[in-house]
Amino acid sequence: MLEFTLSAKHAKNLVKALENISEDAVFQFDSTGLHISVCDTFRNRLLESSLSADSFETYTCDSSLDLGIIVSRLRDVTKTLRAKESVSGSYSLDDPNFLIFNANGVTRRLRLVNTDLLKSPPPIVYEDYIYQATVESKRLQDFLKAASNFHTVEVAVNSSLVSFSSQEGEDEVSIRFTPDEVNLNLELTDALSTHGIIDLAKGLSTINDLVLIRGGPTIPISFSWSWGAGTSSTCYISRWE
Repeated sequence: MLEFTLSAKHAKNLVKALENISEDAVFQFDSTGLHISVCDTFRNRLLESSLSADSFETYTCDSSLDLGIIVSRLRDVTKTLRAKESVSGSYSLDDPNFLIFNANGVTRRLRLVNTDLLKSPPPIVYEDYIYQATVESKRLQDFLKAASNFHTVEVAVNSSLVSFSSQEGEDEVSIRFTPDEVNLNLELTDALSTHGIIDLAKGLSTINDLVLIRGGPTIPISFSWSWGAGTSSTCYISRWE
């Protein structure tokens, strides 16, 4: 048996993050909360999101459940929610093909997808990060908007700054975070990597408050953030080859 009540804020942020990565996802519920891992078709973006049991307004799950969900069907539920509203959900083995949602007096039976037909990527664990920096999401969002018409973004890190820059011909957009603005931990002299602007913009659609950036010479760059207590998201963006 699964029963929960989730705020509109958490529900909307979760759906927005997922729909920019994949059309479907395996929602893994257990006693600790909800865990989701998805990647896009080309595996350029991989997103891991978690909502702890405490982040729900109410939460009961007496067994581990893997539920296959089409994200657009879930968005049909959340798009009617206003800021201070909530959505409740329930699942029972007595009706194993549906997840039931209630919001604003409207009940929706959401048909589930066979999880055997979906591929949930394994958890990502990297040990060879050479730098990590914590930056403000607002400035990073402003940069992504300003660079939206470009194709690639270069991320440069050295002992004195973290910078994002994008250039097409003579046009250039850039942003720099100095040591006074970021918590920078660097193990090598410098690092430079190039990534697709579309991958960054879609992968970071729900970044909020402070964002932890980690990277290295041979691994994807990762961005970790939270949009509220008990929530966490990490998006891995592949290097541009």
